[in-house]
Amino acid sequence: MKQRMIVCDNPQLSRLLLILLAVLAFSSCWHPPFDPDISASVITTQKLGNPVWEVRTRLPSNARGGYYVPSRTNYEQGLWIGYNNSRLSLSHFFYDFNSSKALLDSYMEIPLPSDVGRKIIPSIGAPSIFFMTFSVFDKWLIYKTIENYFVHSSAYPGFLGTGFQYGTPTDILYIAEMVDSKIQIHYIEVSGDPSSDFNYFTDFTNGYSYLPSELPTTVTLAVPTSSGELYLSGTKSDGSAVTWFWSDYGEVPQKLPIDKPLTGILSDGRLVADMGDRLYVYSPDGYSSFSIPTGALHFSYERYDNDQPRWLSVFTRTIEIPVPHSGDADYIISIFEIPTSRLSELAQ
Repeated sequence: MKQRMIVCDNPQLSRLLLILLAVLAFSSCWHPPFDPDISASVITTQKLGNPVWEVRTRLPSNARGGYYVPSRTNYEQGLWIGYNNSRLSLSHFFYDFNSSKALLDSYMEIPLPSDVGRKIIPSIGAPSIFFMTFSVFDKWLIYKTIENYFVHSSAYPGFLGTGFQYGTPTDILYIAEMVDSKIQIHYIEVSGDPSSDFNYFTDFTNGYSYLPSELPTTVTLAVPTSSGELYLSGTKSDGSAVTWFWSDYGEVPQKLPIDKPLTGILSDGRLVADMGDRLYVYSPDGYSSFSIPTGALHFSYERYDNDQPRWLSVFTRTIEIPVPHSGDADYIISIFEIPTSRLSELAQ
């Protein structure tokens, strides 16, 4: 009988298959189950090309089910994030290429009834600083991974929701609040290594006077633009998505034709809704442009490339491979980059 040799022309897929086969060879009683998220991510990673950074490492049991968000300045360290049983787990991740090992320290768990509206923003210049908030919070937090502690921003009585915009050399975090029947936007300007507290600015002192017929029950994104426009997006009481747009402070808001709750705004003004298994991209006026299958691939953030002045979109994939008879697991962590202007090449 002739044997057939299966050849894979894609180097990423070949590497992944070889790793899985190697794990299988060491255990006759375990085999990697089919994972639709990993399968979906392969479609997009084939278009992204080779990862710009990739490691395989073993991590302890408290890493199970988590994923990696790298810092914006050093992919070798960042934040390991897990969410399970209404608890958020956070750890400082550091990979040492000399020993080919990763370390997890500063492990923390906090109760969190829901991770809806999750925003986790790495600092623009400090690899151990992350900013984060969730829809159930009424504030932004600074999380310092090495020192393992939080700094809270002020809470606002009329809190509606939060938003953010990446910038260079500073990022801006937003807080939307209802004040005297007007929507008022506060912003926090943050740079590389913020002080022990936030610096607050109230950008739009007059506020947006005209309110929509129905505000979202849960706001997933509140972002103004430099020209005075405002996007307010979220879900209504029946679970459906709604996005309102103000073209100016004194204008009546328009309902945009967006059927997903927005989660971010890109450097070029396009809008995104990250639904976990797929990333949806809309034009600034709210019309659907394209979507990207992601699965196990996370859209992490944008960063500015000073060498070739342009914005890059950063995707991270974390593949977990259980170790037989152990609570530990092996992880393949891959980071991919693509110019934001070319995101449509990943559409399917």
